[in-house]
Amino acid sequence: MAAETGNNREPCKSTEERTDRACQCASALEAQGRYAEAVCHLEYALELEPGHTEALIQIADVYALYWEELALEKEVSLERALGHYDRALSLNPRLADAWAGKALVHLYQGNAELALQCAEQGLCVLPLREGFAMKYDPVFFNVSEALHDRRVRALLSLGRRAEARGALSIGFEACPRSTYLTRLIDEFE
Repeated sequence: MAAETGNNREPCKSTEERTDRACQCASALEAQGRYAEAVCHLEYALELEPGHTEALIQIADVYALYWEELALEKEVSLERALGHYDRALSLNPRLADAWAGKALVHLYQGNAELALQCAEQGLCVLPLREGFAMKYDPVFFNVSEALHDRRVRALLSLGRRAEARGALSIGFEACPRSTYLTRLIDEFE
């Protein structure tokens, strides 16, 4: 795979540039629904930099969300996703987006208790980004929203409706315009 950077198509010189370019290409391919190609670019990025946490999370997300499009059995794809999330978290346990992804995989697998633990761990590291980023950064908002959503879903799966209702209220305080959390209101009616 020839790695290039920028609009001028100059060859990338450093490993970091090639890795970042591979991740950018993967993002563009994922947005186009070309998931298998996105995985190839992310695997290339991880060959270059095995500890690149963004690539680890991105490839895990693709495996977690698009197993059918990748023509993989659900459990095989979810296990691959868990492996990548675990690797990213072993490198940096403060990656809230990895905790959110891992919680989703556990929900898909029917492991509500593990999903709850992951969502709560992600919420524990999330408040470290306060101030401007907390109010205006859409990535922060999306991760926060996802973690609150997964926490409520896990509590509901465990039959802990009263706790889930309280978690939903807390989620709305953190993410007042959340479409994910709004959809969960029906679960309580």
